[in-house]
Formats: sequence, C-alpha cells, structure tokens
Amino acid sequence: MIVSQPLQKGVGLSKEERVERVERLEIELGEVRRLLKTREGELRDKERSFDQLQRTLQQDRQSRSRVDEELRQARIAYTQLEERLQSEQSLGRTLQQDLQTKENVIREQQSRLKEEQQQKTAVEERLRRLARRMEEETRRHSSTERELQSALSAAEEALTEYQRHKSRDWIIQREEVVLSAKILGEGAWGEVHEGTFRGCQVAVKQVHKLILSDYNRRLFEREMSIASRCRHPHLLQFIGATNDDGSPLFVTELLDTSLRHVLHQRALNRVEILNLAMDIAKGLNYLHLCKPNPIMHRDISSANVLLWRRDDSWRAKLSDYGAANFMRQSMTANPGAIIYSAPEAFTPQQSPKV
Repeated sequence: MIVSQPLQKGVGLSKEERVERVERLEIELGEVRRLLKTREGELRDKERSFDQLQRTLQQDRQSRSRVDEELRQARIAYTQLEERLQSEQSLGRTLQQDLQTKENVIREQQSRLKEEQQQKTAVEERLRRLARRMEEETRRHSSTERELQSALSAAEEALTEYQRHKSRDWIIQREEVVLSAKILGEGAWGEVHEGTFRGCQVAVKQVHKLILSDYNRRLFEREMSIASRCRHPHLLQFIGATNDDGSPLFVTELLDTSLRHVLHQRALNRVEILNLAMDIAKGLNYLHLCKPNPIMHRDISSANVLLWRRDDSWRAKLSDYGAANFMRQSMTANPGAIIYSAPEAFTPQQSPKV
C-alpha cells in the first residue's frame, strides 16, 4: 500500500478542505493498521510452524540417541563374539555365521543411522529456510511499522499545522516594538535588547538573520505556541512576537538580572537558595501539570533563571522555552545544557514520569 505524502501547510485552503485531508489520512492509517494486523497473523503462523519443526528435530535427536545405544550394544556383542572365536576354535563356523548376522545388523543400523542423518540434514535445511523467511517477514513487518509511523507523523504535523494557523493571537506588529542600544544578553541564536512596547519597558529577543531558515522559523513558532499558553507567577511573562519576513522579535517582561550573573558576583545564602529553589520548583510543577499535554522545559540552567527583587530578596522566574517539549515527544537524548541534565537524559530510554 502507498501511504499518502505528508499534508502540506494549510495556507490557502478552507477549513473543510483541511478537515477532509485529515479524514483521508485517518482512512489510510486504518488500512495500514489492518495490513499490519494481517502481517502479524502470518508471522504467528510461521512461528508455530517453526516450533513444530523444533519438536520434530528433538524427536529425531532422541531417535538417534536410541540408535547410538543399540549400535554400542551391538559392538559389545561383536567384541564378545570375537573373544569366543579365539577361545572356541571348534565352533568357528557357527560363530562366523553369528558374526555375519551381527555385522548385517550393524550395517542395517548404520544404514538407518545414515538415513536419519540425511533426514536431520534435511530438517536443518528446512529450519534455515524458515529462519530466512522469518527474517524477511520481520523486515517486512519493520517496513510496515515505519510506514505506519510515517503516516502518524504526517497526521500529527497536519493537525499541528492546522492548529497553528487556527490560533496565532500572540502576533504583534514590528512597529510597536522599539529596541534600545542596551544589550541584556547574547547567544548563538541572537541578542536580547532592552526596549519598549506600548509605553512599557520590556526585554526583546532578536534572532540573527544569518540563522533564519524554514526549520528555525518553525522552532521559533513552536516556542511562541508554548510560551503563549503558559501563565504563572514564576514563569517569565510572554507578551508577544512578530511573525513577518524580518528577523523575529520575542517580547517578554523585563526583570532585574539572571541567577548566573548573581552567582558570578557572590555566593547565595541559605534563605536565598531555598526561596529560588521553591520558585523554580513551582514554575516546573505548573508546566508538568498542564492538561492535556504536560510540558517539560528540558533546558534548566542558571542563565535561564531570571531574578527580580521583592522585600529585599531575590525571587526567580523561568525563561527560554526554546528546548521545551510536550511529554509525549520528549524522549530525544541530551536536551539543553548537559551539566544541568538528569542522568536519564543522556539516552532515549527515558521514563515518561520525568
């Protein structure tokens, strides 16, 4: 079966056309699942045949053991006959006849053993052919699973694209944002300036033009989508972002400093450590309990913990959702800053409870 190509962006299509595309993809997904179920039934039949052949081989081995025992006993009898031949010359002719009879029995048994060995070889060859067929079926099964996964990914992308185009209330106009010359921070992705938005002092993240691409714009839009749905006293308040052809601007509230900057100046006392740890834990707890899709920050570091003053003490807010992800998609290895990551974050085999 040929799986449909991933749905293209829904620009220019009506809502009914996008819904029709999603429904058509769900029908194709159902067909792929039925094909996978049929393939799994065939594989179970092959496994039962393989088990039957193994039992036959075990019976053949037991039969060979019995023949070997009979051959051993015959050889013992042959040895006894030879000893009697040496001690009883007068019965030579009789013993020779007996010996000939025993030799005939031995030849018959050897012939039977040879036939059983040939049968064993034939069974082993059949087992090898069956193993090759099972490998081919396994590869076909894996291919079907990949096709199914591709179809599921295409459906999720189509749904995500539809939802993204459906609601983008976080977009603001570039003319409303005024950047100052004061730079609050700088990274590989761009700079953070102090600025104004509708008469208020704000922080503005500006992405470098050199790193702009369709992929990076999708990452930027994902960050906007996550930030726009998160509202909590211990999360940096998201105000809005531009979404035109220029360098994207990400506007947030303006705080006093960052935890990294304070740590470079002095060590924190016990009360400050407890207050900041509690603030960060409350922010993360809010993200982890989001319904229906919990959000994991995945890039906690001292640079992403911003501070503000209250009652002569520092309080914390989490910032930078660039590495955040929904829990069902958060199994990639090594997210964010490695030195702040949990041990299980170094492998894709992570617990869904993180």
